[in-house]
Amino acid sequence: MVLVVLVATPARAQYRRSGLLNWKFDDITVKTAAGTRRASGFAQSYAFSMGGPLGTPLLGEGDASVNFSQGKSLTQAADGADANQKILGYAFRASLLPPGLRRYVTLAPSFSRTKTQQAALNLVDTSKALTVGLALPRLPSVSVSRSFLSRRDAAARPSVDQDTRLQTEESAYTKGPLRLRVRRDRSRTDDRLTTVASSRTEQKRADAELDFAEMKGRLERMSLRTSYQDQGAESSGGASRQDSKTAGVYLATRRFKNRPWDSFLGYGGDYAWNSADRRDSKRHALSLTSFAPLSRGRVDNRLTYQRADGLGERQSVAESATGEWSTRSGKTALRTSVDGAWAHDPLGGAVLTDGLRQRLTLIPRPFYDLYGEAGTSGASPARPGAGGSR
Repeated sequence: MVLVVLVATPARAQYRRSGLLNWKFDDITVKTAAGTRRASGFAQSYAFSMGGPLGTPLLGEGDASVNFSQGKSLTQAADGADANQKILGYAFRASLLPPGLRRYVTLAPSFSRTKTQQAALNLVDTSKALTVGLALPRLPSVSVSRSFLSRRDAAARPSVDQDTRLQTEESAYTKGPLRLRVRRDRSRTDDRLTTVASSRTEQKRADAELDFAEMKGRLERMSLRTSYQDQGAESSGGASRQDSKTAGVYLATRRFKNRPWDSFLGYGGDYAWNSADRRDSKRHALSLTSFAPLSRGRVDNRLTYQRADGLGERQSVAESATGEWSTRSGKTALRTSVDGAWAHDPLGGAVLTDGLRQRLTLIPRPFYDLYGEAGTSGASPARPGAGGSR
């Protein structure tokens, strides 16, 4: 059972603020051939944010936020691990310069810090970043971002004291259905507690896409895309480099009616090649998406067939359906999701999966939600008597 309270209060002119309070109780049971494991726990989270002009609109705008959460990961708890966790974080970001100039020039500093406590872990992550960009009409946009990240945990065994520097350069251009983008990311990580040399990474990527919408004939949309990526790493263990190429297409038909359903067909195909293993792989996916309106809700259904090769041929068939319904007053809502799938790969054989989830939401007044959710999911080999889990 979860109680969520969202508070949004009017602030002085041009300023905005919001708060979120969330209390949650979870219970999970895992059944396998080895036995049954169960875990339950209470979790809470709080968040507050505020934003607006930095004194005067001529200086720009800023946003500040703080959040706190306490609870535990039930998946870890069911496995017997110490899953109690506390997270405290705060952040500030700004977009400097007057509003008219910000349409073309970006000058955006940011700062954030997060402290995580779990078992013997007492980790502090700090991030400082500055992004500078230029976007002029009919010309490619250009941006450069530089970040400094630090990670500290003196109580951990072994201790953690690392600094990372990140730099990103990106340029993009859009005209009609054409989108082009080139990007380079570089990083350097220094470990202050060892004499190991710094580790460095570099990644270069180029993307091109043609996206046609509202086409004539039976096609509603066609998207063609291709990308090239080159990445390298250097550390005390040596240096490595690899590149990859991908190309893909997506097609979607216009909607066709079969009352009460509205449906459309979709096809996606991808080709990829990687220099690391000198292999190419292909993937094909065909889907049928349907939806039907209800008097106070709707039902969505999606049936997908997928086939891929590379390290052997893999196939899957999956179907998922979701129904949503609400009362006339809007104070009660019910959502039900059902899914099932069959998948086969040359290593693990055929596997059957299924799931069911229901959620009942009560909204006594705006910004106050009380909901309960229950669900089950399972996986088992298609061969009888081979075990499984739920």
